[in-house]
Amino acid sequence: MTDFPQHLLRPLAARVAALNEQLVSDDTYAASVALIEGASAALAAGKTKYADRAGIPGLRQWVAADLNRRYQLGMSADAVTITCGVEEALFIAVTCLGHSGQVMFPLLPTGSLVYLPQWESASDDLLNRVDMAQHIIWDMRQGDAPNHPAQNPERVARTVSIGVFPAVGEGWRVGWLAGHADHAQMRAYKQSLSICTPSVSQWAVLAHLEATPA
Repeated sequence: MTDFPQHLLRPLAARVAALNEQLVSDDTYAASVALIEGASAALAAGKTKYADRAGIPGLRQWVAADLNRRYQLGMSADAVTITCGVEEALFIAVTCLGHSGQVMFPLLPTGSLVYLPQWESASDDLLNRVDMAQHIIWDMRQGDAPNHPAQNPERVARTVSIGVFPAVGEGWRVGWLAGHADHAQMRAYKQSLSICTPSVSQWAVLAHLEATPA
């Protein structure tokens, strides 16, 4: 009799069956339910066509309000664009703002565009290099930070922030970019890339945010 190799699915299924049913926290489970219900409601309501190209108003208002609550930036929802994930937001910012010279990461000495993955207790040297740059990309995926570059009025017009929505992550492909004097140019470029961020995903994320205490 020939001995066939055992398929991996059966032992894997046995291991999964033995796991504790409570695999995620109650808060994570509630967030997932809100996302799914939000997507289902959007589908049932026929919200499957092109949305506002800048993003649905509720999401843009949430981003502006969150930045203002945490950093008192005076951000307007008109200065927020919802993107197809945060990677699109980063691509747009680098493409639109990095055309005039070299991209500068914090440890490099020169450049027209500085990319900061987080803003913590920056050294005087780093602050000087940031202030030498024409443009600043502030990536907020790393979580809460005590400060924001645009809290300095001299950096407001040249700082663009990018991020994702809390407890949603990047799986729903909904991110955002906010601020900068050239925001209209970045929004126009986003529209040429993907027209608008998928409507159902946007409404799902908004339903989650509305179901989650601030």
